[in-house]
Amino acid sequence: MAVELVMPRLGWTMEEGVFVEWLKRDGEQVQVGDLLYTIEGDKATDSIEAFDGGILRIPPAAPAPGTTLQVGALLGYIVQPGELAPFEHPDVGQQVVADDPPTVAASVSLGAGAPQAQVTNGSRNTSEPAISPRARRVAADLGVAWMALAGSGRTGRIVERDVRAAAMQRTPAAAAPVRATPLARRVAEDLGVNLGGLASEDAGRHLRRADVVQAASAVAEPATSATIPISNVRRITAARLVESARTVVPVTLTTDADASELVRLRKQIAADLMASGLPAPTYNDLLVKLAAVALSEHPALNASFTEAGIVQHAAAHIGIAVDAERGLLVPVVRDAGRKSLQQIAAESARLIGAARAGTARIDD
Repeated sequence: MAVELVMPRLGWTMEEGVFVEWLKRDGEQVQVGDLLYTIEGDKATDSIEAFDGGILRIPPAAPAPGTTLQVGALLGYIVQPGELAPFEHPDVGQQVVADDPPTVAASVSLGAGAPQAQVTNGSRNTSEPAISPRARRVAADLGVAWMALAGSGRTGRIVERDVRAAAMQRTPAAAAPVRATPLARRVAEDLGVNLGGLASEDAGRHLRRADVVQAASAVAEPATSATIPISNVRRITAARLVESARTVVPVTLTTDADASELVRLRKQIAADLMASGLPAPTYNDLLVKLAAVALSEHPALNASFTEAGIVQHAAAHIGIAVDAERGLLVPVVRDAGRKSLQQIAAESARLIGAARAGTARIDD
């Protein structure tokens, strides 16, 4: 019996995810524990591994890389040798996305540190080269058409260095010196005119003030708006911020405080810990601890509004804003009021490092 491969739920609040790429080819033999495909959840990108062995079958109309899918959406199948996949039966349509989450458990699990297998995009487009998720993001940022690149990774996979090398190669060579009068240069600087473009049109003579003024007065084409696609992480971040503004009463307090004692305390703690060979807490760690203590002393501030009433939380969970490559992430130091300063320092260092490296867990 064919086993369905679906978009898994990586956390209780996850309703949708982004399908990144297949890590196995259509028709390839799959062993238990092999990495099958990569998805992007709320906080991290995870590779999904197989619970069942067999042959991977990818429907012709399977979701393309970068597609946002609901949890439970059908991606492909694992079948046994000699068995036809459901989409191969003549009386079965090419439906790919399930109307309801399947009752059969998906034959996948999160890959924990397993080595990545060869990346391809299945049988939908066998001419499309394999590319890593990070290289794909860098290519989008730099405007590099990666489809024409030759990969230097394992088995020809396109990796980040290939994309960056292509971006550097397409950079135009240094232009020849522009011939312009000193007055023309000053006017061009004031009016924001690129002398290089004028020089290419009027090669062989010095540019004058009149040339610059004429170029500046030319009617420019009206600007058009552009829509920039956002990642699933940024979409989730926006939703969380809106939810926070809706359920937590915003209160802004601006005041000046003398932090001399805080500086003295950190220096004293740092000296004691460094003498023992332990890392010193940052000011951020101190603020996490202070915020947790303040919330425990003022429980009315550690509360959320719900339709049933105001919920006062027993523990103080403090979020740390991290400017990661994939966008703004907010890992949480849980129950910070019950943790020592040394525990907070160690946990926050791990959380921040994982967020920046893209290895944060769902429960972080």
